[in-house]
Amino acid sequence: MNQILEKIEYDKILLLDSKIVELLKKEKELKYGKFLLNLRNKISKFFIPSEKDILERLDRLENLGYIENNNQTYKYID
Repeated sequence: MNQILEKIEYDKILLLDSKIVELLKKEKELKYGKFLLNLRNKISKFFIPSEKDILERLDRLENLGYIENNNQTYKYID
């Protein structure tokens, strides 16, 4: 049972990462508030991520060089 829960959490992380990148690729640049609203709309049929989870994923994607954050404006790096 514990392994199943771990796999579900892992899948949620992958889904969240992919939807963040997909959204920023499409929109090019978004302020945090609008980004959060759009992301939650896109992902709500699967699950509702917490703001803490979203910020952790944004930070990780920024550290990996996929996105950049400039004064609460997120942008996909081509």
